Amino acid sequence: MHVYLGLADCNGLKTFLPESDVLQRRFVRRVHDDGQHVAVWSVLDSEALATIQHLLDVADYPTAWWYLQSHSAHFGRLL
Repeated sequence: MHVYLGLADCNGLKTFLPESDVLQRRFVRRVHDDGQHVAVWSVLDSEALATIQHLLDVADYPTAWWYLQSHSAHFGRLL
């Protein structure tokens, strides 16, 4: 299982990176500063991770966002 942080806006998932304290602080700061994004954490298996990475590579942000929400073992919003 993998723990990742994501950043999404009204067009879908835009950024998806391995969890770190620095990244978490950066995402939370961005959410508070611009009000246009939501930051989330997720726990997912290797297959789901590969699919999301592929969707982001082909710029299918809405599908990546949907896939993340529906295939994560655990999923939550960073506040």
